[in-house]
Amino acid sequence: MRKGHMTLALNGIAAPQEMHRLKKKALRRAKLEEGTSVLYEVVYIRRWFEEVRALVRRNVRDVKIKEVFSHKKKHWQFLLQFKNQADWWCKADHCVYLDSAVSLSQRYALHRELQEQNKLIPEWQLAVKMPSFYDTTVIAEALRFIVLDEQERRANKALMLSYEADGLEIIEEIEGENGSEEFIIVKGEDSERDLKLS
Repeated sequence: MRKGHMTLALNGIAAPQEMHRLKKKALRRAKLEEGTSVLYEVVYIRRWFEEVRALVRRNVRDVKIKEVFSHKKKHWQFLLQFKNQADWWCKADHCVYLDSAVSLSQRYALHRELQEQNKLIPEWQLAVKMPSFYDTTVIAEALRFIVLDEQERRANKALMLSYEADGLEIIEEIEGENGSEEFIIVKGEDSERDLKLS
């Protein structure tokens, strides 16, 4: 990892490229912070995500399917009779699931709802604590916001990929008026045109 500011301070030499890179990085960070608005402060959900991901990754690494199938508890036997060993998720599937904020948010909301209605299995102990100072309506609203944000990102990504498949290259992204996004798209080397996406 380069530490340009330390190198410059120690050596006392002028490095225009390094200084230009550092200034550009600082401007980019300032622009990002300026355009970011905090709608909900959900630090506890982020912490919950981290703990759940760590816990599930440990379980996936250590789990042995034969041990699960030999489990003697009655509620597990009922669930396992519909599954073959080949139907279990592989580690790659778990990684995809854990990287999805929508899937984890839906799981969190479901656990909270079941906990409030006392419908959890008595033997099931919470491995990760869930704070109780938000009710299910607030969690459902936050979940709706996360799902809509994810859908919008996927739609924009699919649109960009379709342009790239047509031989168009998106070289710059500009924030347009009224919150719309504007992309400068280049086809070939000569022609350049703007495309506005609302």
